[in-house]
Amino acid sequence: MPYNIRYEVDVNTRRSGSTLNEAKELTRLTGLNYYFSKSIDYQDDEYGNAILTLFPIKETTHYELPMKLDQERRSISIIRVELTENQQLYFASTHLEVSDESTRLVQVQKLVEISSKYQQQYSFIIADDMSSTPTSETIKKFQEQFALACKINECLPTFSSSKPTRTIV
Repeated sequence: MPYNIRYEVDVNTRRSGSTLNEAKELTRLTGLNYYFSKSIDYQDDEYGNAILTLFPIKETTHYELPMKLDQERRSISIIRVELTENQQLYFASTHLEVSDESTRLVQVQKLVEISSKYQQQYSFIIADDMSSTPTSETIKKFQEQFALACKINECLPTFSSSKPTRTIV
């Protein structure tokens, strides 16, 4: 089982069920610790990022990412977990703007700024949906600060979910 997992989840929305907090339900089903932070109001309640972790959560933080007026609000959720008594790390979750690479570039720059403060203390791992192809400007900018989990030429197809034929990281 992975130690830290990221999700995009609903909390009490019509889409998922007006009494269903998906983050809490995932915690109940897995026994993991969780942190949820809202990105947007959606269908009478909330939609946002959730992080589930096997480790004790010692700190939580939420930042809104830059966007244009007509775009959906995006955010980054960050937790600090204690792996052992002497070892901690930061783990983050986000989903960048889907349709506009210029906005994604600005959002990645903000991610770099945010993470640089945290990386002075502990390692910083980010799990995200960059909404970008491996060779895009967004990913090139991202790689100035972070390493991808896959090598550019070896990233497996991820899109579409029903029949993946191209890679989106």
